[in-house]
Amino acid sequence: MSEDPYERYVVSLVRSHEPIRRGLDIMAKNAETIPPADIYDFMQYGLAWRQNLEEHHNVEDKLMFPFLSAHITTTKLAEQHVALQWLLESFKPLCTNYAANPSSYSAANFLSHVNSLRDLVLPHLQAEEDAFTTESLRKAGFSNEQMTAQVEALRKSGMSSGTHGSLIFMRSHTEPGQKFPRMPDPVVWGIYYAGGWVLTG
Repeated sequence: MSEDPYERYVVSLVRSHEPIRRGLDIMAKNAETIPPADIYDFMQYGLAWRQNLEEHHNVEDKLMFPFLSAHITTTKLAEQHVALQWLLESFKPLCTNYAANPSSYSAANFLSHVNSLRDLVLPHLQAEEDAFTTESLRKAGFSNEQMTAQVEALRKSGMSSGTHGSLIFMRSHTEPGQKFPRMPDPVVWGIYYAGGWVLTG
């Protein structure tokens, strides 16, 4: 990756959005064809996707938006987070219930929830990427030192928040044609704790 802190900031933002978009595509693509035996793991995938997006928003709300708002308006984007949260809140029990009772799984209901999320999430991600470009950050007046410090703060926060655990889970199961094997709990927690400790130490 470039050493330019403005470019690093923008590239990191776009990369953090990639699994969110891919996750929505994967869930929409498989909602109506998932075999009954895979419903539990499919719902675990949905929960991992939800956790990743919620943690992503938490980092933006606590670090990214307060930093950027010194020179760039972030009010509308922050309001979109609030609007999205109620959908995320309803998505969690949906996945949890279907995981506990796979026979009750309704493809139409699940797909409806996923499509509602797509309708809000995808435009929101694009709006962030359109608003925060290398050009806009430079023109706003952020210094190299400020951008470097912000990139590092976001990296450490992301690695210690738990996002990396769900992110690794998602990215390891989003290749075309793959099913949704559940990563063993010891591996998940090993990544969560050991990975977080190493990357933030």
